[in-house]
Amino acid sequence: MWTTAITAFFMLPQVVALGLQAEIPPSHGRICSEPGEIVVSTLSIINETNCPVHIYLDDDFVGTCESFGTLKIRVHRVGEVVLLARSLCDTWGPVVRTLNPDQAAVWRITERGRQ
Repeated sequence: MWTTAITAFFMLPQVVALGLQAEIPPSHGRICSEPGEIVVSTLSIINETNCPVHIYLDDDFVGTCESFGTLKIRVHRVGEVVLLARSLCDTWGPVVRTLNPDQAAVWRITERGRQ
């Protein structure tokens, strides 16, 4: 039974694979730009733990960051976002990051950051 639960947990649809980049559609979160203007911000999540973690941006699942890997996502928004990372038995966050179109935001997940 536990094997089935663990397998189901990690078989959630993934937006990106390790080291690849995905673009999250504007339906995720607040769009903070003028009509007709396209604003894209980049967020890098660096996982320095030995467990893969599922990443949530403002309560929406955006991808899985593998252990000792980096997940880079592009979002059509700027401003503050709330990030949360979950594995089978641990949670990191919530943390707030500010997204700007001219610089990449970074969230480093470490063993020390465990809650």
